Amino acid sequence: MKGIKRFTSILLISACVSLSWGGSGSVWPLENAVVQFIELNSHRDKEAMAIFIQQLQDQVVLQPVLYPVLCSALFRYADWGIASDADRNRTYRLAIEAGEKAVRYAPDDVMSHYAYALSCGRIAEREGGLGALDLLKKFESHLQQVLSRDPDFYLAYYAFAMRYRDAPWPMKDEKKAEEYYRKTIRIEPNYLNAYYDLSLLLLRQNRKVEARECLLFVIAHPAHPEWIEESGEIRGLSEQLLANLR
Repeated sequence: MKGIKRFTSILLISACVSLSWGGSGSVWPLENAVVQFIELNSHRDKEAMAIFIQQLQDQVVLQPVLYPVLCSALFRYADWGIASDADRNRTYRLAIEAGEKAVRYAPDDVMSHYAYALSCGRIAEREGGLGALDLLKKFESHLQQVLSRDPDFYLAYYAFAMRYRDAPWPMKDEKKAEEYYRKTIRIEPNYLNAYYDLSLLLLRQNRKVEARECLLFVIAHPAHPEWIEESGEIRGLSEQLLANLR
């Protein structure tokens, strides 16, 4: 799959990987860890992801280049694998800690900056307070570092789109949000989340014809191979929204 190969190649920048994948005393090859993460996240396998994270927490001691994978796994697991708000916030905080180390050990690694940015943004969104502004600055600056290294990294554009769509005034900018959604779609036309979220933005502006086109695209197209469960959820939400669209 193009996306998996690209994700893997990004994380392999400056990495020295071992030749074995074995027990707790063995050093994991980075490429294997990345592919395993993508698979678990795509299918949202809670039990397997929890075990994977525990193993990664041991592995990063042996192989610090795995910190971007640990940060990504913690962030996604908090998103869909944990019910308790307190536990989710704790896990997002662990993701931030892993992200800080990822950026330290692999400062030129695109995924280090991306995973760290998302973790900072999520805590800022959930907790607010005086620390939220500093976290939002980190969110934006590390996403900019992603795009400076890889201008075609579609998930970074999607993250910026969500930031501009959902931010409170005066930081909200729906024109920029639409621009970033459309950049996401242009780079990765099979990423269904961007179509659905763009439809919500268009409906706010009473642009129903364009919103309908986005929703019909989601319903008609198969799940993205890297986002299988999430694609199914987005399809269901799109069907509901389309049914209620007048």
